Amino acid sequence: MKISENGLNLIKNFEGCRLKAYKPVKAETYWTIGYGHYGPDVKEGMTITQEQAEKYLIDDIVGYERVVEDICSYLPKLTQNEFDALVSFTYNCGGGGLLQLTKQKTRTKAQMMSHIEAYNKGADGKVLAGLTKRRQAEKELFLKPMDANYDKLEYLGINDFHRAGYKGKGITFVSRESLTSHGRMVYDIMKLVAPESNLYYAKNYTKDVDKNTDVYTTSMFYSSDEYEHNKKKAKELYDNDTFLVCAIGNEGEDTTEVSKDEWWASIGACTLQDGKPKRMYYSGIGDNLDFMSFTNIQTDNGILTGTSAAAPMFAGMCVLVQCFFKEKIGRKLTNSELLHFIKDNCQDLLDDGFDELTGHGLFILPKPENIDVDKYEEDEEMVRYETIEEVPEWGRASVQKAIDLGILKGTGNGLGLIETEVKMIVWLDRCKCLDF
Repeated sequence: MKISENGLNLIKNFEGCRLKAYKPVKAETYWTIGYGHYGPDVKEGMTITQEQAEKYLIDDIVGYERVVEDICSYLPKLTQNEFDALVSFTYNCGGGGLLQLTKQKTRTKAQMMSHIEAYNKGADGKVLAGLTKRRQAEKELFLKPMDANYDKLEYLGINDFHRAGYKGKGITFVSRESLTSHGRMVYDIMKLVAPESNLYYAKNYTKDVDKNTDVYTTSMFYSSDEYEHNKKKAKELYDNDTFLVCAIGNEGEDTTEVSKDEWWASIGACTLQDGKPKRMYYSGIGDNLDFMSFTNIQTDNGILTGTSAAAPMFAGMCVLVQCFFKEKIGRKLTNSELLHFIKDNCQDLLDDGFDELTGHGLFILPKPENIDVDKYEEDEEMVRYETIEEVPEWGRASVQKAIDLGILKGTGNGLGLIETEVKMIVWLDRCKCLDF
């Protein structure tokens, strides 16, 4: 396990940060610097920057994480809060102190917490107010229940992205929901997954959604009289590289009309049971199903169930991916690049590859440090349309017009078009440049 931001902040608060070497006790063998970094590499008169202090802390923490994992391996699995509290304790009291707290690996978690506050004395045996407060804070953190969604966020890799600083900053994330209780719960999920994104409600396509929207999600479905109009507007958004995410619906084979349009990523529902994802029996099925995500999400306004919860979870993960790539390559991925990334990071829930019950599987974010950025940056060049049938429906008519006019002749092997070129032809057509 790795310490979370909460655990790091607890250590920082109690250790304090000093950028010049010092000795808390004159009899100490070595000097201390930063957030309690101590050892022969710290010399008298040494100074460091804040960035170096942070690095010392992160590097030092790794060893204490291993100590906690080793000594506490006999206990039932530690929650993140329990782990964070014990890393803080060990950072202050050492591995010997932790072994003593566990009474040579014989105490239960409850017994450990009943004794932790006794570790509040200095080398001379006197009670220190600072250590008393620290033990109390560690005990409170250890006993604090985990967020109800924590295991799901951890399984999907969302927490790893948050720890690495990718929380959606700079990405516009829009929901087609009204301010009902249902809409507020959807918004809560969006905020849970991508808390730093630009979050909006936008029920009306024409008034509230513009070309700057990066990811757009809905579980609100059209009435028949507005379907064709909204279908056209959604397609325009997709053509402008807004990534569209919808719920597949909760009626088995009777999937939503929206999910039947190829420009939407349609999401089914599964849950986490005994540490493993399990498809929900009601989740929509069939060729229209693309991917799965978790449902039964605790929000500030209650628990949201069904594919209505799975869709914003999935969409929020797409926001995090776009945030990551915007930082790494200076732009967000195109829709085709993002789809490539998602499919590369899906866990099969039933059959290998696509199946009608779970689509391409459960989308799981890889650890940010393991992502091969170049692979997806070049994705657009990897997809070429050689025949008119291969061209996406949204660009087919414009490409056919260019062929009929003799403007587009292709290569010896076919059309040889990439998506950007198709978009350019569509743009020329809309500007009447192909109307001779």
